[in-house]
Amino acid sequence: MPSEPPPWILRLLREGSWFRALPAELQDALVRRATVRSYRRGQVVTRAGTRAEGLFGLLEGRLEVIRPVGTAGEDLIHVGEPGFWIGEYSLLTGDAAVVGTVAATAARVLVLRRSEFERLVDEEPRWFRPFAMLALTRYALMVRQLSDTRTLPPDGRLRLRLADLVTLRRAERDSPGPVVLRLSQEQLARIVGVSRQTLNPLLAELRAEGLVETGFRSVRIADDERLCAWSSPILAPRRVS
Repeated sequence: MPSEPPPWILRLLREGSWFRALPAELQDALVRRATVRSYRRGQVVTRAGTRAEGLFGLLEGRLEVIRPVGTAGEDLIHVGEPGFWIGEYSLLTGDAAVVGTVAATAARVLVLRRSEFERLVDEEPRWFRPFAMLALTRYALMVRQLSDTRTLPPDGRLRLRLADLVTLRRAERDSPGPVVLRLSQEQLARIVGVSRQTLNPLLAELRAEGLVETGFRSVRIADDERLCAWSSPILAPRRVS
């Protein structure tokens, strides 16, 4: 029988909008049936092109979300922080994952295995919906990003990527005050799809506008309301009663 979930895990995950919107019974059941794993920096957590074994929720550290691009290398899609979830596409469809994740730091991850997920939704079919909503939210973001990449110049892409990162960060951990994105300028350049040399003057423009402040391996969003005005709203989580 699954053991009682450690209170600190529930407290941490409830800071994220997706998990917080789940019914309390589902929150408890998900964490009870999951296990905690530790990863070294640089260790692969999930691999693109293979079926993910379950749903992964980040508890400590940071994860890089990457997408292989032919034989040329890989795109950096996102850097997840505690409260970030991954694996929902493969979990729901049974298909191979389209992105992979690598531990950017030492990390601890909560893993809900596929077999346990299937038991959950077999016992209560309405619990399938919030997992589907998690996948659909990511789908909406992906479609817009694809369009943006084709149509926007680098400065517009930077603004929208930062707005997306703010939205994702608040979904991971909705704390008051300015959002601090803990990623290097090299990582941000990879996410935007520009060189470091191109990124630097674009960030300088945002600093001059009072939108961001840059530090060591971090970008502080000083005015996310103005920045996120560039971004169309992402689907908000809905509570399942």
